[in-house]
Amino acid sequence: WLVLPPSFFGGGVYGSIDLGLQLPKAVVVRVWNDKNLNGIQDKDELGIPNVQLQLVEDKTRANLFDHGGNSHEVATADEFGRAVFTSVPMGPRYRVKTTGKPDEAAVTMRNAGSDNYLDSNMNISGISDSFKLPIGASEIFDKVDVGYYFPEDAAAYVEERSAFSNAG
Repeated sequence: WLVLPPSFFGGGVYGSIDLGLQLPKAVVVRVWNDKNLNGIQDKDELGIPNVQLQLVEDKTRANLFDHGGNSHEVATADEFGRAVFTSVPMGPRYRVKTTGKPDEAAVTMRNAGSDNYLDSNMNISGISDSFKLPIGASEIFDKVDVGYYFPEDAAAYVEERSAFSNAG
């Protein structure tokens, strides 16, 4: 440990020292309606509000301790389908767990594409793939996505595509 005398800080209290590391300030999870069942969030597929999610430790699936912010609490997706966890500590591997999914919704295909920003990372049990916050990351980590589909939307999409192909 390096102990610095109060005179080093001009005799006052100094609240922080910049060590050159940048900790993510938030983990943002997108929850969206995968109307065409391809497991990838397309531009016309909107977010799903009011889905409840929790950030958990990877191996134990245990809830996080209070590090300030809301990283240890259940977060609810806003009107755009975004749930935000703040003050997430560096180091451990995490998963996102669904604690309240939309009524009558089912999890869409997992890891259907090669772009972590667009494909769903949630398995059928409601647990995301494991992830670790990279050192030196930007203030926001947003590579976790949760795709759901609603059976009535899927049936309408299949019917629409079928009518389109039969019209030609």
